[in-house]
Amino acid sequence: MPNFLRQPTWLIVASSVLLAIIAVIRAFVAPSVVDTAAASGMPLSVWLEGAREFSPILYVTLVVLAVVCCMVNVLSTSLYSIETGRRTTLPLQIWVLFGCGVVFPQHALTAYVAAFIMTMALKRVARSFKRSYSFGTVFSASFAFGILPLLYAPFAVLYALLPIVWTMTRRTLREFVVGGVGLILPLLATAYIELCRGGEFGHIFEVLGGELSGVNYLGAVRPSAFVFSVVVVWFAAALTITMTTLADSALLRTKPRTMCYVHSVLLVGLLVSVFLGGSDSSLVPSLAVLVALLSPNAFGRDWALVSTISCVAFAVIVVVYNIIALSA
Repeated sequence: MPNFLRQPTWLIVASSVLLAIIAVIRAFVAPSVVDTAAASGMPLSVWLEGAREFSPILYVTLVVLAVVCCMVNVLSTSLYSIETGRRTTLPLQIWVLFGCGVVFPQHALTAYVAAFIMTMALKRVARSFKRSYSFGTVFSASFAFGILPLLYAPFAVLYALLPIVWTMTRRTLREFVVGGVGLILPLLATAYIELCRGGEFGHIFEVLGGELSGVNYLGAVRPSAFVFSVVVVWFAAALTITMTTLADSALLRTKPRTMCYVHSVLLVGLLVSVFLGGSDSSLVPSLAVLVALLSPNAFGRDWALVSTISCVAFAVIVVVYNIIALSA
């Protein structure tokens, strides 16, 4: 079996760029109903997507910038989360495969800005894992996580998951308080701004509740059997990588093992939110970030064959999916 962790950098970058180009062309030539699912009505998303009407060129430029920044951050964040000696560019390819291959959201700026903020937050979570106090990194990570629900409502599950994350990273009670303030501050700030504009302080909470009570996009848009099967395989491959990583997590050092647990908790929590809340394809790039950060350990351990077969099969399905759409 080839060692996927030791693939040449040029091969990883070239294949990632090629796949991204194919996915983008497919999204414009033959968009799927999953691509065009309704966007979030959260305030930051509405503001970002307004750039499309203001200037399409500016919108495309911002999307490209967000994707590139996210790719760079996926690579740098993975250096905090995998075991020494297993540093690899593989997360870049995994992120493109999972974050662009199946869907390229019509409201891409919201999707990829959210993924970029997710990488920034995870990098700070990794930096906070130390014996001394980490008030600054705990606050900044929590603040970044707190911005995400203002972009996309299903990220509200982070309000319940963040206490678990800070418990895993062994933060103190005072750091918990600081993290809680950072997490809720963006929401309260938005409510205060709305009040200053003459609206109601609780309007943002009503919007958030209304978004979360929406129907699941897979049931709402009713994709074809083939598209639905591809999405199901996406979830199966993501969970396979997660489970194979956790199966050998005891062999990792303390920090990489902890970050594997953190990424797994966040991934499973967000996957659950896809099925329980009103969700569209804007969540996919952020989920792909977590899958990509888990992948080096999944491909580098005893269960590597399972992850390899799962990922290769998924890659083939994605290529066939895009080619069929382009040729239709």
